Amino acid sequence: MGSMTWGVVPAVVIRAGRVLWPAPHPPRDGRRPPNPLQLGWEWRRAGARAVYVVSAEPPGARPLASAAAVLGLSALGWAVWVGGGIRDVATAKLYLGSGAEAVVVRALAREPDRLARLLQTVDADRVVVALEVRGGVVGGFGPYTDPASCLREWEQAGVRRFLIRALAPASEGWALDVPALRALARPGRRVVADGGVRSESDVRRLAEAGLDGVVIRQALYQGSLSAEVFAIPAVRGG
Repeated sequence: MGSMTWGVVPAVVIRAGRVLWPAPHPPRDGRRPPNPLQLGWEWRRAGARAVYVVSAEPPGARPLASAAAVLGLSALGWAVWVGGGIRDVATAKLYLGSGAEAVVVRALAREPDRLARLLQTVDADRVVVALEVRGGVVGGFGPYTDPASCLREWEQAGVRRFLIRALAPASEGWALDVPALRALARPGRRVVADGGVRSESDVRRLAEAGLDGVVIRQALYQGSLSAEVFAIPAVRGG
């Protein structure tokens, strides 16, 4: 597979083949949520070359509509990562077989046996482990609360790529924790920041921190970032 070095990547949350707008709530003006291919085409015209698809299908539902959206986006030339509700190897293989370059796992990563089966089944470059770090602490991943220890444990299991949402206490809730991300993105480890971005200056700080890229979530939907942000490159190449 390719290096999957992204730069700035929009996230899109979908259910039943439609975009939840803005994620994860429906439009307030009553308009029908857009088709993900329509939204993806608009972002591509603005310079984006990759997209992170988050499936919000109901628990237990086979995500065929989400897989179809992945198939359509990959056919347009997108590098597609998919996350949300991937709790077993079969679902991961469904997305990868639909054209996704990688699957993003969170709950599955908490189960060593299932994670090992996935890594034995597909190329490790196509598996991304996601985690959230708040105030320097990780929750819900076994005995480790230190993020560096968590990442080392996963690396020993064969994981090579990480999607990390890092937040630090701020005067108004939580804010992007660039120092934490910089510390975790050591040489040889592929790290993409996940959300927490509120401004173009946040993106530029991440671009200078040695990350592979950043996923943009609410800031893009809410208008605090324009599509021009896609032109900001990540410092570290593939």
